[in-house]
Amino acid sequence: AERRRGGEEEEVSDKKKRDEIEEARKLRDTIYQSRFQETKKISLAVGQEVRCQDQGSMYPATVKEVDTTHRMQRVLLHFQGWHSRFDQWLPVDSPRITLKTKGGGASPRKR
Repeated sequence: AERRRGGEEEEVSDKKKRDEIEEARKLRDTIYQSRFQETKKISLAVGQEVRCQDQGSMYPATVKEVDTTHRMQRVLLHFQGWHSRFDQWLPVDSPRITLKTKGGGASPRKR
């Protein structure tokens, strides 16, 4: 009888661990999904001109690619007048990126 009782306690303990793991997964997925949904509000398109901060200075850049295959959207930026080896992948919601206004200046994106 003691063996059976010990086995039942192990089953309850295992079930509790599985439930805790499942809850942690759900929380992780919720965090990832909320970040992805937040970045969806920011729209950058291939060919769009932006300004990007690099090493303390702002430079004109062009969006070369938009990657939405990862949980976090990212863009490949080409710095105008620079060789493509200096292109950088950045999260679409990076504070280093500012949108150009119609007047040609840059305006910070709202969060």
